[in-house]
Amino acid sequence: MRYFLKVLISFASFVFVAASPSSNNALAASYATYPVGNEPKAVVVADFNKDGKQDLATVNRGSYTVSILLGDGLGNFGAASHFPTGGTFGEPFALIAGDFNNDGKTDVVVSKPNVARISLLLGNGAGGLGTAADVSVGENPATFTAGDFNGDGNRDLAVADFGFNNGGVYVLLGTGTGTGSFGTPTKFTAGTRPRYVATGDFNRDNKTDLAVANVGFGFNKVSILIGNGTGGFNAPTDFAVGTSPIGLVIGDFNKDNFLDLAVANTDSHNVSILKGDGLGSFGSATNFPANSFPLSISSGDFDGDGKLDLAVGANSTGDRISILRGDDTGQFSAPSSFSAGSGPYDLVGGDLNGDGSSDLAVANASSNNVSVWIGPLPSVSIAATSVTEGNTGTVPANFPLTLSASSNRDVTLTYSITHGTTSAADLGGGVPQAIIPAGNLTGNLAVPIIGEQTYELNETFTVTLTTSLNAFINISQAQGTIVNDDPIPSVSIEDSMNLEGSNISFNITLTNPSFQQISVTAATADRTAASGSDYVAKSSTVNIPAGQTGVTFSVLALGDTLSEPHETFLVNLTSPTNASLARAQAIGTILDNDPAALLVDSSQRAIATDSITLVRDPFAVANPTNFSLDQRSRISLFAVGLNLNQGDVITVSAEDAQHVIRDLPVEFAGPVPTFGGMWQIVVKLPDNLTPGDYLVRFTLRGTPSNTGLITIKP
Repeated sequence: MRYFLKVLISFASFVFVAASPSSNNALAASYATYPVGNEPKAVVVADFNKDGKQDLATVNRGSYTVSILLGDGLGNFGAASHFPTGGTFGEPFALIAGDFNNDGKTDVVVSKPNVARISLLLGNGAGGLGTAADVSVGENPATFTAGDFNGDGNRDLAVADFGFNNGGVYVLLGTGTGTGSFGTPTKFTAGTRPRYVATGDFNRDNKTDLAVANVGFGFNKVSILIGNGTGGFNAPTDFAVGTSPIGLVIGDFNKDNFLDLAVANTDSHNVSILKGDGLGSFGSATNFPANSFPLSISSGDFDGDGKLDLAVGANSTGDRISILRGDDTGQFSAPSSFSAGSGPYDLVGGDLNGDGSSDLAVANASSNNVSVWIGPLPSVSIAATSVTEGNTGTVPANFPLTLSASSNRDVTLTYSITHGTTSAADLGGGVPQAIIPAGNLTGNLAVPIIGEQTYELNETFTVTLTTSLNAFINISQAQGTIVNDDPIPSVSIEDSMNLEGSNISFNITLTNPSFQQISVTAATADRTAASGSDYVAKSSTVNIPAGQTGVTFSVLALGDTLSEPHETFLVNLTSPTNASLARAQAIGTILDNDPAALLVDSSQRAIATDSITLVRDPFAVANPTNFSLDQRSRISLFAVGLNLNQGDVITVSAEDAQHVIRDLPVEFAGPVPTFGGMWQIVVKLPDNLTPGDYLVRFTLRGTPSNTGLITIKP
């Protein structure tokens, strides 16, 4: 059978209370590991060589030994010395240190539950232990506590026996003789399968009482046995706690001068606090989360704030222990994790470097070593920050992290983000983790901020530190501010054009987006086009939604059948809201879509005249009345819808009956005064024209006009 046994802290479940917190915030915490025997299941603090400095001892199930590590008083420990616990059948589990033979030297008692024995190893005062002497006790002796239960000045033992058939609490009165012998064990009833026992004066009668954690069969209670001062104990009084209480520690956790209980519950993964009333009774349990499947618990002021905290070990947590910080009212914080070896099975607090504050030793059953934390252990705080967002990519919002003391271990933090006025689109992704490297007092928690160009108010979000490794969390929340660096947008309108009879759409654009809606008034005004006949006048408020950079404003151009020049009107922007005006006026061009045509009469003869005589055809190629040097005839053709633009070239051709085409040089093209929409094209008749009929047409921008007939006379 595999037993899960909790080791007793030596001599009456010592509670270590630190001196007032040091004003030197740079005081460093340190972590170290020291090899011991195989599968250490328990660790105690005591002075084994009488030098006034604290040493460590572990009991090692896998190597059947006790390992002693002598301390130098500065928190460092030498190589372990190993002492047999007697044979290779009895598997040692629990350990207690004390002077059991009154010789002024520290001795050790170990339990061997699989053979129903405990073994006493007398100390030699120089850091060594003698041969183990066995005593038979109960069925499965697990852990023990020590005290003077009968007032004779000798150290006695109370053993928690978690046997299935004969479990209980066995009291062995010490004789104080040179051999450290004990009287016959006396059994006292407790709850089901007592797993852990500790001593305290719960009713303040100056007599030692017992508190017992009962792990078995859904009992889920601790038992209090009030002592009578002569080595006997009253019937137990039981108090409900969490599921499967496996260890406990005694202390005044609410500063009312009455002893309280802190109980580790392995199957409900929590710690129960029972506040004592000073009369031997306790209030209802208050439960606080711990690590998974806790096996051991100890107390001390591990952060140096003058208040008792709780350290919890668990073999299932890999290489972590948890510490719950107390507030002196009986309340405890969420657990913070600290490094340990593999399989941290048991732990104990003590002043290992003589500075008056609590340190911590951890027995690591899987890595065969002891971890030592020299405190006070650091606390981390996060502070607010602000960052200018930028326009592209990401920039880090660096939240300052500050430790109360440095450490020789990295401090690793995880965090969560709560949006205030930000959204997920403002913050980049990544692993929500920050690390303060070993030896540093400060660090940064970097949250990536996504750059963009939207004008907006400064935005905020909150970072909350959620878990920590190797530091407590002091100030857990801080606000991040994203400082806007984008200007208030400016509004512009672009020129536009379209055919008559269609909508002309104007693009109204912003220089950059905005977090709020932007409004502007758009109104048309006449230019060469007249509202009512050429377009429909319009005036309205144009809204650009938040986050967008533009909309369109449409004006209907009216259609007609008149070939006429292109016409223009204006769109003016006024009265902007939440923006300024950059380009406030645009020109709308109505493109005439009526084709240009050569004017002809009903017989399809071109309306054409001699430019001098103003008579119609037939025309002579030569004209003596023409004042030109070549005396060639010039004739005027008339058209509508030419709408000549700068750079336009117009050509005229004449086609005879044999379909031979000749060019007629154009000497002038322009509007006819006082005849709106009519154009005059003046061409010279070339020498190669022979008498006869010709079809004439003009071509503009690659498009030929209709034809009209003219006659050339001999």
